[in-house]
Amino acid sequence: MKKVVFLLSVFSSFCPTLFSIGEKTLSLGGESGWKAVSVWEGTAELRGVRPFSVISLSSKNTDENAVLDLYLSFNEETPSLFRDHAENYTVIAGETVQVAAKRWARKGNGAAMFSGINTVAYKSAGNEPLIITPKTHTALLAPGHNIGDFRLEFFLYPANMASGEEIIDWSATQNKIAGVQNGNGFQSIRCVTAKNRLNWSFENFFLSPDGLSSKNLKFSSKTPLTPGVWSYHIIHFDSATGMLEYLVNDNIEAIVYATASGNENGEVWTPVAGERGSLCLGRQFNGFIDEFKLAGSFSGNGGGHRYKNSSGIMETIPIDLGIRQSIINKVVVSGGAINLAGNSSKNEYRRGGDFRFANGAQMQFFVRAADSRHSIESEKYVPFNSGESIFSVNGRFVQILVNFYPSGDLETTPYVEELKLEYLPKSPPKAPAYLSAVARDGAVELSWKESKDDISGYVVYYGIKQGEYFGTEGGLGASPIDVGKITKIRLDNLKNGVLYYFAVAAYDDSGSFYPGEFSREVSARPLRMLE
Repeated sequence: MKKVVFLLSVFSSFCPTLFSIGEKTLSLGGESGWKAVSVWEGTAELRGVRPFSVISLSSKNTDENAVLDLYLSFNEETPSLFRDHAENYTVIAGETVQVAAKRWARKGNGAAMFSGINTVAYKSAGNEPLIITPKTHTALLAPGHNIGDFRLEFFLYPANMASGEEIIDWSATQNKIAGVQNGNGFQSIRCVTAKNRLNWSFENFFLSPDGLSSKNLKFSSKTPLTPGVWSYHIIHFDSATGMLEYLVNDNIEAIVYATASGNENGEVWTPVAGERGSLCLGRQFNGFIDEFKLAGSFSGNGGGHRYKNSSGIMETIPIDLGIRQSIINKVVVSGGAINLAGNSSKNEYRRGGDFRFANGAQMQFFVRAADSRHSIESEKYVPFNSGESIFSVNGRFVQILVNFYPSGDLETTPYVEELKLEYLPKSPPKAPAYLSAVARDGAVELSWKESKDDISGYVVYYGIKQGEYFGTEGGLGASPIDVGKITKIRLDNLKNGVLYYFAVAAYDDSGSFYPGEFSREVSARPLRMLE
């Protein structure tokens, strides 16, 4: 019982308005962020759509229907055993690359560890950290191969993100480009660090249909990377639209177009691998790379649509409102639907109202509540509409679930920017009035006025310090004492000469563990001469 009183005292000191009457609002998302979200199924946090990050469907960038062209797991015991599990490339590890232990790996039993000491001298001596070259004519990067759709992905763990660290370097010659001396043009794909971001450049990699011109593309990540933290990177090219998309941790960082016009409406230029090409990983890079993959054309999944034809789910943790039987009045949703195709995205934003959109994109909202964090799992979710009244949902702990559905053409996702939960804390009983204490020999008699509220009983607190009611010696038991609905008691077995302090609180059908406010404090000193 001491612990209960102590917790109530501490909780009240941090929440002075806890017992105030009136509706309260709890914000999820928006400026508060999405730390309360515990379940992400087919959903991801997306930045740059609104002033604050939003939750939307995950872009369909999985390899379930892709043709795996290159796969480096880095799970081998030594770098000399690193190999391409797709068997299309030869892998040669230099003396400066090592195998990171399983505890450092992002997946599997190991990762490639780069020391960052590689210099021009190392390169000239043929001592690159990790060199990958095509060995089959079916490899995506085989000489002269028209590549079509492709997706490059890897996990990255930078140690310091110093500017100039080179993560990826593909170097080749592009014989098809006219107007270059000897008919050869230098081709490269480079990923280099600068100002805590990754900067990408594709030079002479995308060729016009006649092969006489090339399109050079450059872009950078918008979100800075944190040293000492794993991040997930995807480069995805859609040959139907010419869109080259860069994602970090499932957030879209850049979209450019390999077309004559530079946007989605132009003639698409084709990625073509050059001659005598080689791919170097980790030159002058200090950190880890894991699960490096290159995949080819997609098949059987809707022709490269952005989203899967299935729903996504977001669910919060059980959120503590602080008071049992709090009444959930409504949830106001801020969000919308966005189509990221093209240089100018189409964004339809709403605050409240219906979240069914003309193109078929839609969100559904559900809420449940319970007085116990553990019992909330057995409660059924109740559907609600944004901004409309919710009935018969109450409890101390509340949980919200959102279902996301893409548009009919699988190009638009709905999103949530903020959820504002409006609730009414159940008003606890008022403090008992006119508490008095009369000292007796080894005892104190307490009395107070009967409450006019609908209450179930009273709790008596006592102790030997003001505001600290941890008494144990009373004949009726340790503080606090549930005395039922009576308004007068005698506390025996108290020590004569000791000054005791008392307070009383009422409780309703929530139980004596959830009493209302304390009465005024009174004191009395038992003395033998008084009786």
